[in-house]
Amino acid sequence: MDVYCGSGLFSLFLAPHARQVFGIEIDGEAVKCARKNLADHGLGMQFLSKAMQPHDQTKFIGPKARVDVIILDPPRTGCDPVLLSTVIQLKPAKIIYISCNPATQARDIRYLADRGFNLNILQPFDMFPQTAHIEVAGLLET
Repeated sequence: MDVYCGSGLFSLFLAPHARQVFGIEIDGEAVKCARKNLADHGLGMQFLSKAMQPHDQTKFIGPKARVDVIILDPPRTGCDPVLLSTVIQLKPAKIIYISCNPATQARDIRYLADRGFNLNILQPFDMFPQTAHIEVAGLLET
């Protein structure tokens, strides 16, 4: 599951290696771009074009579907608390959390860690040299 999937950057690379990929993005225009990007590469996936809520699991992926990996790539403000609660309910084995704001990422990782996830790797990437901006990727597992 690719949450805050935007135009499908991560989904595009994951789809060939997964049985099924779900994309969640609140911006409808970004979802249109994601669908086009994946279709251009002969890949299919399902998108939910709104903020994910706890009841969406049943409606979107089915009541018994299992989510093995969730990718979170939220805006600078971090993850919505309702979304984090939903992520916990899905019980993924792994969460990959990519962030452009280490402070909100730390807050969200603390929330997940307090609910049973272990932070195994945290790697900063200086993609914008000579600025204060960094990207950070983290791997959490149960």
